[in-house]
Amino acid sequence: LNSDKLSQNVTDQGLELKAVASFKDGSNQYLVSQLTDLTGERLDESTMIDRWQMFGGGNTQMTHYDASTKTATLVTSAIGADDTPNSGFQLTAFTSGKKDFATTYHPNWQNLLQAKKSWIDLTKQQAQGGGLNEEVAKNYGVSWNELVKTGLKPSQVNEKLDNQFTISNIAYKDDLLHLQLKIPNTPKMAAVFPQLVINDKKIDSFADFSVDYGTHNNKTGRADYQEYIFPVKKADLTQAKLVLTGWRWETYQEGDWAIQLKKAKELPLTKISSQTLTTQQGELKLDNIQLSPIALDFNYTGNLNGTTITLN
Repeated sequence: LNSDKLSQNVTDQGLELKAVASFKDGSNQYLVSQLTDLTGERLDESTMIDRWQMFGGGNTQMTHYDASTKTATLVTSAIGADDTPNSGFQLTAFTSGKKDFATTYHPNWQNLLQAKKSWIDLTKQQAQGGGLNEEVAKNYGVSWNELVKTGLKPSQVNEKLDNQFTISNIAYKDDLLHLQLKIPNTPKMAAVFPQLVINDKKIDSFADFSVDYGTHNNKTGRADYQEYIFPVKKADLTQAKLVLTGWRWETYQEGDWAIQLKKAKELPLTKISSQTLTTQQGELKLDNIQLSPIALDFNYTGNLNGTTITLN
């Protein structure tokens, strides 16, 4: 009701992007648009926006897909409209056709571990994408900062699991198994999650990080090699199966769809007076409380966790 209605559209690669509405909420400007496949079946319920630009960045999500019209409704929220008022929205790539996979392998662990392995310095890597289960890491007395300082040198093993995945290196360090995989560095390969299965017991890696060994691909933003750390003993590993689960995309579509934007209408804003509450965690002060049709914003001092707030 409070948005600016838009009508601009652009067509590329047999897909039409149409601007529907725009509005501004505080420092965020929103664009509602519709992407329609005019010539094929490249959109579906799993469609995700991969590359786009608008102001200072934010997020673009598909909120609805209409199979009868082959149309995806997109909502973009971006910051920086006040700094670049004459900018616009540009979509350049999306994915769709999500396909899950789960494959079991039976590597010869003893042979893979025999050769002496080299470790390389990773402290100069620009980024080490991955994650850490902090609770498990604490139990083993290790930290993220220590784990990512060194990694296995890629391609010292090169044990192909199939035509997509390769064990590029493997070794034990501090009684923890480091398993390094080479994963297809393409936008269609979305995510891979390795597990070890020993006598029907599933063991997840508690840490993983990328090893960017001169193979960084800007289209995906990933390195070719990902190193996973498992809490498993050598004696138990000989009985282990390796299971790779994840998903890939059937479609990766690139193009150039650009919408010129004007300064959007501000949503109505209600300001609420500052309040002080007494909670089980102590005194909680709320300031600069603002309510719009889509958001509640406030600053606070004190402990907010686990607190239910009723504003007067």
